[in-house]
Amino acid sequence: MPLISDGRGVGAMIIGATSEDVTATTASHLRGAIGNQIVQSVALARSVARLTASEQRYRTLLENANDLIAVKSADENAT
Repeated sequence: MPLISDGRGVGAMIIGATSEDVTATTASHLRGAIGNQIVQSVALARSVARLTASEQRYRTLLENANDLIAVKSADENAT
């Protein structure tokens, strides 16, 4: 069974059993549910990894900046 996320293959799942018909409708629904959970877990892990890498890049940039960096929100009045 292919594992697909956003139209891209992220892996494959092989299911086998000796005492159950894994091609039955009930087993098919179970395979789909398990596959969806795996795909969501992989997607979440990738998102967390990208966020962590991005945070590290910007943390390094700000900690090593030689110039003053100021952040002002748009709703603050200019003086």
